[in-house]
Amino acid sequence: MAMYNDKTSSSSLKEMLKSMAENSSIHGVSRWVTSKYWYQRVLWILVFLGATGGMSYQLSLLFKSFRSYPVKASVDLRFSSLPFPAVSLCNMNPIKLSKLGLTNKDTQNVINGTNPSLWSRKKRSLHAKSNKWRRPISNQHNTGIYGLGASRRERIQKVFSPSLSSKSRRRKRLKRSLSGASDGLLGDNTNTVSSYHTSTSGYSGSGSGDYGSGSGDSGSGSGDYASGSGDYGSGSGDHYHGSGSGDYASDGTWSYFQDYKEELTHYVQDEWNQRVSQFQEEFQKNPSDTREKVGHSISDLIVSCAFNGNECYENNFTLFQSLEYGNCYTFQDSSYITKRSGPLLGLRLNLNIETNEYVADYMDAFGLRLVIHEPGTFPFPEEEGFTLNPRYETTIGMRLVSYRRASEPHGQCESGKDFIKMFGIRYTIPACLKLCRQREIIKQCGCIPSNSNVNGFLPLLPLCSNSTEHESCQEYLNFKLENNLISCDCRSPCEQLVYDTSLSGRSWPSKKFLTENIMKKICSETGVKWYFEADCVKVNSNILLDAASIERISGNFLKVVIYYEDLNYEEIKEEPMYDGFQFISDIGGALGLFMGASILSFVEVFQFLIEILNLLRNKFFAKRDPALTPVTELSFRDPLAGKGEKEKSIGHF
Repeated sequence: MAMYNDKTSSSSLKEMLKSMAENSSIHGVSRWVTSKYWYQRVLWILVFLGATGGMSYQLSLLFKSFRSYPVKASVDLRFSSLPFPAVSLCNMNPIKLSKLGLTNKDTQNVINGTNPSLWSRKKRSLHAKSNKWRRPISNQHNTGIYGLGASRRERIQKVFSPSLSSKSRRRKRLKRSLSGASDGLLGDNTNTVSSYHTSTSGYSGSGSGDYGSGSGDSGSGSGDYASGSGDYGSGSGDHYHGSGSGDYASDGTWSYFQDYKEELTHYVQDEWNQRVSQFQEEFQKNPSDTREKVGHSISDLIVSCAFNGNECYENNFTLFQSLEYGNCYTFQDSSYITKRSGPLLGLRLNLNIETNEYVADYMDAFGLRLVIHEPGTFPFPEEEGFTLNPRYETTIGMRLVSYRRASEPHGQCESGKDFIKMFGIRYTIPACLKLCRQREIIKQCGCIPSNSNVNGFLPLLPLCSNSTEHESCQEYLNFKLENNLISCDCRSPCEQLVYDTSLSGRSWPSKKFLTENIMKKICSETGVKWYFEADCVKVNSNILLDAASIERISGNFLKVVIYYEDLNYEEIKEEPMYDGFQFISDIGGALGLFMGASILSFVEVFQFLIEILNLLRNKFFAKRDPALTPVTELSFRDPLAGKGEKEKSIGHF
């Protein structure tokens, strides 16, 4: 019986290493053993180590490239039936002249231009000292304005009191806070609107509207509108606020805001913009049902409507309200599908903008605002769309472009699932920014922001314009939002439909079409508008209208035709440029180039390691208990055999 000893163990290990080196498929390893001279062995060892280093460097570059998650954009031209976009219309006159008396007195004063505050402001020099307030300050801003336990007056004083007495000290402090801010703004994250990332309380509050309803106390999900915890109802008193103590004077932003306001005193505000802004504030104070009553109704607006060659009606439009334009209406439904291109199968609208109902002291022109947007999204006619002129037919041809952006880890886009659950509308960057602004002002100032666009999701709070304290808080929050000091983290949507448009037009309507089609239809209806009563008497009596009457009447009407120019559409899709399969292939290429290795070579190395571990294990047990020395070979002698016969071996262990 043969047993292990140290000499046998070292001899076995040496033989094992030699056998592995001679039979290895990795290039260069066998040369260590088969070379006759020592310098040849040294040369091959150095070459092997160099190849190993080159391979390691190449693998590190491959791993770094893989971890950067690069993307590529592919453009495909596809053809299919296309969903028709949502089309929103707004008469640019927010209040009908005949209904002006239903609004509050302040709204009437702004409309009539008799508001004393518009004329009592002194004009200032047009020479500004600098534009330094436009620079960002710092990303150290995510603290709350109000302490939870303080009284209302203490909270206001805590925020709106400069901590530095002199302007020079404020500027020095600001200069220190500016360090590092520019790097944050100029980062390589092209998919986000703001480069600062903070965590805020979730949006709360419920409301209903034409675009759906939002449910309150939402504190989970992705995106800044859903992150964090808490609701607007926390705390004491009549204020809604988030958590955090938040002395804003400590980060230098309040001091900078004071300098910003001081610089504004050197400018003269545009009278028209100032008047529109004040109208929106006063108009917002009227109840929503009053704002709806005093605006133009869809029955006033629509003269005729056709889609895909079939008539459409007033109930195909849904109402939403704009503080600048009053009542607006959206034409949208998932069943609106375009199967053929061309203007005859698009949306054709003949519209009456009721120029006789325009408030001459407020409106300086006539027209209609039109927005073409993705179905389910909220339109912002104040910032998007076209202005259509009366006495004109506008033809809008569309081509669809579909964007599909890569999600994490290859990209940073917003799926919008939490957004639509919370607010009932599809995610867009403008909607995210508007709601972010509303959320921050509601949370930190405890009031409804002036000029709120998305009114269906606002809690019952006073308007910020009703109080000087609230208005100052709102101005401060607007300043921080405009300078990217509060993160909204509004990323590009993962899926987006964009409509490329081309406009053309012609004079419309002709005299014959106006008298024989439009006016006959209007005059045949019950409840003729007061401004058409005298004209309808002539039309119903078959009396020809004079040129002055035709010119006056035609100024009320316009026509718009919206259609797909082609059902071919572009699909621009972001895809991973470097996936896992390509990464593994590149690893195999690097191993083969530098060492001639493959996956089977690693199996050899793995087998060699198992054999070494088995050898060490046997050696360990042999030293631990010599009496139980492992048997490597067992032989026996047959008692019936002759004396000259050898022992027979039955196996190795």
